[in-house]
Amino acid sequence: MISGFKKKLIVSKLSFGQTLKKARKRKGFSLKFVAQKTLIRLIHLKDLENDKFDEMPQEPYGSFFVKKYAQYLGLSTKKMLLWYTRVANIVPNEKELNAPQELEFSFFGFLRSRLRVILVGLVLIVAVTSFMAYEVAGMTQGPKLSVVEPAQEESVINASTFKVAGVVDEEASVFVDGEIIDQNKGSFECEVILQKGMNKIVIEAKDNLGKSTIKIYQILRK
Repeated sequence: MISGFKKKLIVSKLSFGQTLKKARKRKGFSLKFVAQKTLIRLIHLKDLENDKFDEMPQEPYGSFFVKKYAQYLGLSTKKMLLWYTRVANIVPNEKELNAPQELEFSFFGFLRSRLRVILVGLVLIVAVTSFMAYEVAGMTQGPKLSVVEPAQEESVINASTFKVAGVVDEEASVFVDGEIIDQNKGSFECEVILQKGMNKIVIEAKDNLGKSTIKIYQILRK
């Protein structure tokens, strides 16, 4: 061995907080950005980077924030936790230190995933409820019936016949005063013979389930 040669212990000149700050800046992250991504309050990130350990929340929250922050920056969570417990005078949690990094549990991540599941469930419930309401309405309501002529429910004319016309659902049958009327792709038209005086015209659309939509018109023939 060469005389006078001594081993020199290399000690990092960076403090705990400076190490975090350097790793963060290396990735180009701002403190505000990290706070948003990790859900760690900005004040706690600042305290960690400024080595203000006495300002940190009581355990186990302080160590949890250190672990979360180190993991996000790509640092060794085990080494950073050991370092934190030493500089902050905290008794280390062996279970936390020895836990594999790939199995680390994030309460906030778990909470976000649960909220997503709940939101998706609510959306599905609303969609199914709306669909069922639409189907029930379709089963309870009669077919569409739109009468073009007569234009008014009460009319006065001076003629022996009167034209009735309108539009219905293509699957529905049309009846005028009880007699079935041919329809072409939903359109129907017929002539009604009028008696002198007041005439009551009943127009009915009926579907295959027997549900009906009825409209009544009063026509006065002079």
